[in-house]
Amino acid sequence: MLLADGFLDSIPPGPALLAVAALLVAAAMYLFLRRRGAPIVRIALVVLALTVLTGYLSAGSPKPPPRATIHLLSPTDGEVLPAGSPIPLLIQLKGAVLVPPAIQTFATPPPANVGHIHILVDGHLRTMQLSGRAQVTLSPGRHSIAVEFVDPYHRSFSPRIIDSVNVIARRSGAGGQA
Repeated sequence: MLLADGFLDSIPPGPALLAVAALLVAAAMYLFLRRRGAPIVRIALVVLALTVLTGYLSAGSPKPPPRATIHLLSPTDGEVLPAGSPIPLLIQLKGAVLVPPAIQTFATPPPANVGHIHILVDGHLRTMQLSGRAQVTLSPGRHSIAVEFVDPYHRSFSPRIIDSVNVIARRSGAGGQA
């Protein structure tokens, strides 16, 4: 198992590790279904495939940068916003460096203080950001807007670096600010 752990550590926990796991599972299934190769080889391949797949699925959350913080400065908690119109978001990130989410290949694990921002509305990912400004459009009703700093592989830190506000989106002339 030590060999497998060292092997898994050498592959970043992103699409590359998933591709290796999928390839091994496909090869193992082919050999088993076609009854090709020595039984010991087929068993070893299945064990290796399951080990890699387990490594991918259990790739834990990275530790957060020691002084990284994120704050959603605007809108503010409880604010009434216009539904159907772009809502500007102002985000403050300290103690971390933004890198494009497309960067998925690091020869070594990425520095602990790099990542990008996920913007979530009602718990669902809306967009990814590389700056302190963004916008979202809301349907009428109550909503939660959250900004989270995540690592380059889209994994949340543990504990999470996140801030959120609850807002109300109303149509113009619906009896409130808009």
